[in-house]
Amino acid sequence: MHGKTDNVALEVGLVLYPGAQEAAIRGLTDLFQIADRLVRRDDGDAPTMLRVSHYDADARRVFDSSPGARGTPQALVLPPSVDDPLAARFHPPMATWLHARHAEGALLAGVCSGVFALASSGALGGRLVTAHGMYARELSRRHPDVRVDADRGLLDDGPVVTGAGLMSWTAVGLRLVERLLGAQAMLDTARYMQVDPPGMMTPTAYVFSPDFDHGDTAILHVQHRLHRAGTRGIDVATMAAEAGLGERTFLRRFQKATGMKPTAYCQHLRVAEACAMLSSTRWSIDRIAYLVGYEDTGSFRKIFARITGMSPGTYRAT
Repeated sequence: MHGKTDNVALEVGLVLYPGAQEAAIRGLTDLFQIADRLVRRDDGDAPTMLRVSHYDADARRVFDSSPGARGTPQALVLPPSVDDPLAARFHPPMATWLHARHAEGALLAGVCSGVFALASSGALGGRLVTAHGMYARELSRRHPDVRVDADRGLLDDGPVVTGAGLMSWTAVGLRLVERLLGAQAMLDTARYMQVDPPGMMTPTAYVFSPDFDHGDTAILHVQHRLHRAGTRGIDVATMAAEAGLGERTFLRRFQKATGMKPTAYCQHLRVAEACAMLSSTRWSIDRIAYLVGYEDTGSFRKIFARITGMSPGTYRAT
């Protein structure tokens, strides 16, 4: 897709669904136009390679960086919104148009609220996406056909690229530049804008924020006990006894209340505790693994990487 053998511009369309953030729309427009300018910098007469368009709620093109050019978008981006992500919705004409473009092969990309708008359109069936951690569980409940991994800031699932946070539009935009124009164009754009390329973002501290507002007092009692006293030496039988429930009933109610199995909940809690130690002490990784409840450091490293997306050593270094 990269090169100028046919002199046809590749088009990225920004979808202006109701409530889409104007700052992100303008920022993404600038990012793609910067990428186009940089990839043509050695040939002043080269035609536009990356065309940027805006589409309104009725799928009408209302902005075009290359007026008169023909074709349909190779990628469609749904920006974030400062509104409640769960309120993000499509107008029916836009949803129909989006499905048609995706069926033709256009990449879909969503940033924060844009992921929820994509889900509401029905275009994400079966896809793996990331989402804002505060709303990911509700997204899964409303759209059970969408697979959600909220532990990832950026997730490229082939035909769909998603970013979890409000400011992840830079990472999503750069990933699309890489997909359309190549890695060098992406790196040049990131360098020009002085932002980290996708995959090299400085991570924020991992924070485990479970649901405490579910109304199941027995499960809430166990949660408070885990957060207060830690998870070392505790198993499902002990937790069930703390809740005053049989094990099968406890497992069912715990998952319904928190959205997680007790073992996974404890893993996230241990990793959050380990992250705090990695960032505030010089203790060895082996010692931290033991202190948070892992006898086997290898198992700790695997679980840590699965939850945070990086090794304990990389987390500490960044």
